[in-house]
Amino acid sequence: MYYSAEAPLLVTYDEDANAAYIEFSRASEHRTIPIRSGKSVVAILSVDSSGILLGLELLNARLQIPAAMLESLTRTSVTEE
Repeated sequence: MYYSAEAPLLVTYDEDANAAYIEFSRASEHRTIPIRSGKSVVAILSVDSSGILLGLELLNARLQIPAAMLESLTRTSVTEE
């Protein structure tokens, strides 16, 4: 079965951190759940208080996402104030 959504997802890429974030909802985050491959954390799920998935952060994104896709993503940069 195939499902489609009309609302676009917000996907950002932080080149300095080499991390991509896929945002499904802007609801308040309750907790994060690390996803491991062996001993390494490869992704982090953000969920609300009901356990609904709000977002997915992919760590070491250059290994997990094709380069052409990363180039097309909205980039974010954290600046110190």
